[in-house]
Amino acid sequence: MDIPADGLRLSLGCGRHTPAGWFCVDKAQHPEADRPVDLLSDVRKIDLPDDCASTIVAVHLWEHLYRWECDDVIVEWRRLLRKGGTLV
Repeated sequence: MDIPADGLRLSLGCGRHTPAGWFCVDKAQHPEADRPVDLLSDVRKIDLPDDCASTIVAVHLWEHLYRWECDDVIVEWRRLLRKGGTLV
């Protein structure tokens, strides 16, 4: 996979919202999505290289995780996020 020089813009747990210009990750393809997700994956462990993302957006996702998983999930997302990147 080619990573853009300015990093990926990751949308995690995207559901049916798969905007152009975003690398969309979800564990299942939503039947009403505009396009296929870029990666079928559980957001707890994502098969992407370290420091690949400039931005990570995870909207309406935390409620799908158990409280005791959250620290490990943040560590995983931090692995993906470049220094100075943004997590929303």
